[in-house]
Amino acid sequence: GRPCSVVPRGHARLEGVFMVKPGLAGGGTGLRIVVNPTDADVAAAVEYSQQQVMQNDSRRPTRTPVIMTDYIANIRLWGGKKFHLRVYFLALSFRGQFSAYMCPKAKVLLGKK
Repeated sequence: GRPCSVVPRGHARLEGVFMVKPGLAGGGTGLRIVVNPTDADVAAAVEYSQQQVMQNDSRRPTRTPVIMTDYIANIRLWGGKKFHLRVYFLALSFRGQFSAYMCPKAKVLLGKK
């Protein structure tokens, strides 16, 4: 593939712990943890993630979107389970006027484990 850099110019390398995972997979499929990664480390994690998605679902394209994010060590749990909130917003801009609306009904989605 085409070489790319995830390290911002002027920085020697990324520091910290990061998760690299396929954007189209769930349940930990293709998840890779990288610590103080170099570009080569990230490229290897991306390749691993994409291979795992293909093994689990051959109908997926060979190049799937990949997410790299900070690893959160002390996550909040709800009833001992991971969760996330789903809240819908609508943002409008018309003739220089900006308006934003939030749906009054939000969802709390709990993990299986």
